Amino acid sequence: MVGRGSPEPFHQLQLTHLNLIMLTFILLLIALYIWWRIARWYHRRNQSVDLANDSYTEKRHINGVLTKLSSAAITTRNLLVKRVTDDDHITLAGAGDSPIMVCQEEADAAERTVKCQLLGCSEGTIILVSDGAGTLAIGDLLIASTNGQVAKAAATTKQHIVGKCLATVPATAGYAFEAEGVGLVTTTV
Repeated sequence: MVGRGSPEPFHQLQLTHLNLIMLTFILLLIALYIWWRIARWYHRRNQSVDLANDSYTEKRHINGVLTKLSSAAITTRNLLVKRVTDDDHITLAGAGDSPIMVCQEEADAAERTVKCQLLGCSEGTIILVSDGAGTLAIGDLLIASTNGQVAKAAATTKQHIVGKCLATVPATAGYAFEAEGVGLVTTTV
């Protein structure tokens, strides 16, 4: 038995008008929070990813990274590439070519999307691959060789310099090493 002045047990409380308003308000806040969480999850799940050179983005590329399509299979990363007939496709650079990018990914077939780094536009150093024709020393200027690989620039010949060697590299074909990428420079060594 409940005496005078003592609080009523919970199951005997009467819902007053003010209590009903407070309860409705709290349930509304909970419902809004749940709706917000579901909408946020749905938006993140369906969010699209823009390619580096998507036609919907601005015509500039942060850090010089572009997304291109391979015109053939590329079996090794960090090879020099050049543009082909259109701006969307790339192919491996050869000796005497003027490559402007390094393909940072492999492509198992043609028409695969690959990420390419513009020479001279990276925030740091780049990785290049030696053709193994001779050893490279720190500071050697580099030119395009066969199949996207690089070689030491020959003296007294006008050539397109693509980078500067930052490591001692043995005469091993396919040896990957650190280099400083330079924008395409034509010079005589």
